[in-house]
Amino acid sequence: MENVYIGNIVTKVKLIDSPYEGFRIYKSFENIDNLDPVLIVGWKETKLIYGESFNILEKQLNKQTFWTFKPTDDIDEFKKDLNNFKQHCFNEKVKGFTFIPIDLYMIKLTDVKKILKYLSKNKFYYFFDNNNLFLHMSNKIYGFDLKRFDYFNVKLTNVIDKLKKNRGGKQLTKTFFNNHKYLLKNNEEYAGCFV
Repeated sequence: MENVYIGNIVTKVKLIDSPYEGFRIYKSFENIDNLDPVLIVGWKETKLIYGESFNILEKQLNKQTFWTFKPTDDIDEFKKDLNNFKQHCFNEKVKGFTFIPIDLYMIKLTDVKKILKYLSKNKFYYFFDNNNLFLHMSNKIYGFDLKRFDYFNVKLTNVIDKLKKNRGGKQLTKTFFNNHKYLLKNNEEYAGCFV
């Protein structure tokens, strides 16, 4: 299973009480090698990077950079800022995503062939649980109700095996998916069918 990164956290202290899956942890701001949003942990650390020019009351330093106190300095402020940062990262990552529910009763065979052809040639991410299969490809998230596979005598194990064997397919971990379920809220009308 592959982790999908959506943000960076710069800290010299051990972080507590929260899953950080999806975030790269760095000890130094200079080591960051991607364009994902950044949270700097520690007022002194932020001051070393930005000098005296930043306002201690402003947690957002620029469009993609934020700062917060160390958990040992102010745990409540740290937790609040961390949650705000996570939400910002999620929103940035899914900007422009569309959720498309696939109703196996209604889908045309030509559309199924297009999806299968795409899967065979491109990179995609997938997650499945007891009820649903989600495929993320090209800023689209396709949702399948797995109960409908049984109706058409399609064995779920065969579908999952094909996804696992596909070189372009990367399975998301359950923790990552659970932390990002809100992605489906981009289209609330359909999201309730799958979550």
